[in-house]
Amino acid sequence: MLYSPESAYLFGFFDFIILSMYFAAFLLSAKNWREQKSVFIASAILALNILITSDSFQIFIDMDTYAGTDFYLRWIEFESLSIIAIIIIHLLFRIPHSRVTSFVMYLLTINVFFHLAMHIDIIENRNRTSWWLWDLYTPTMNIVTLSIAALMIISVIINRKNKQDVARRFAENVAMK
Repeated sequence: MLYSPESAYLFGFFDFIILSMYFAAFLLSAKNWREQKSVFIASAILALNILITSDSFQIFIDMDTYAGTDFYLRWIEFESLSIIAIIIIHLLFRIPHSRVTSFVMYLLTINVFFHLAMHIDIIENRNRTSWWLWDLYTPTMNIVTLSIAALMIISVIINRKNKQDVARRFAENVAMK
């Protein structure tokens, strides 16, 4: 299930879906950024990360420079930089981490470890025989990436619904008095 020319169109479509979900999370949290500053920061960093590093949208980085042995190290680098950027921005602006942002960082850490395992297996050990790690790698990356985007979108939607319910209850209580 590793990247192959036969499945390249699927990865391009998947990249577009992921990019759309991260931008949706960013736009939804931008409307409500005062309520969920932590989610807004994480969604902004991850949307920028996907835009910069996506294979389909080679806007900022020449992917030929990452050919061969640097492929998995590139993903480790950008996932780690995302985690570090989220932490640093939270520290600089003294914003507490929300549960959603903490969970997003845990999921990014899972991605980092899977990229590292694949790098060690394929590049360092020169393994060319498929085994369970290879079969687990692609679905795990896709599920984790989708989970991060969905988690941020759902968090913003739930927060907005709760805010509307509180406002409605307050208006009902004021109208009754």
